[in-house]
Amino acid sequence: MKQNIGNRVVSAILRSPLHPLLGRDFALIEFTGRRSGQAYSVPVNAFAEGEGFLIISRRDRTWWRNLRQRPAARLRRRGRTQAVQARVVEAPPEVADLLRAHLRQRPSHARYFAVAIDGEGEPDATQIGTAALDRVLIRLQPD
Repeated sequence: MKQNIGNRVVSAILRSPLHPLLGRDFALIEFTGRRSGQAYSVPVNAFAEGEGFLIISRRDRTWWRNLRQRPAARLRRRGRTQAVQARVVEAPPEVADLLRAHLRQRPSHARYFAVAIDGEGEPDATQIGTAALDRVLIRLQPD
């Protein structure tokens, strides 16, 4: 599988019994390249969302584009691998809605997106809108 050196190290840890060292949400997504047909593996944070998972990526990364045409993937998380179907969410209003819901559940993540959380746990709407312009979300549902 094609990866850069940093990803290779993290991927090796995620495939080993040491995977808990990276945290509970760290995972490895494996998919097929849309043009090359080559197998790829990318370390990500995959947050539980109902029966599925949510991945938040910077828009300028390119790995997630493969999932537009080839949504079948595998997710390795907490020592288990499962087949998933991906749906890439790119439209800023939908990204903002999902990001808002995510930050309500995990307000400590707001700092990664430069979003303030008010006293009632509500993310700042303007800052969410700005963060949504720079992000895409990948929703994964088990096969």
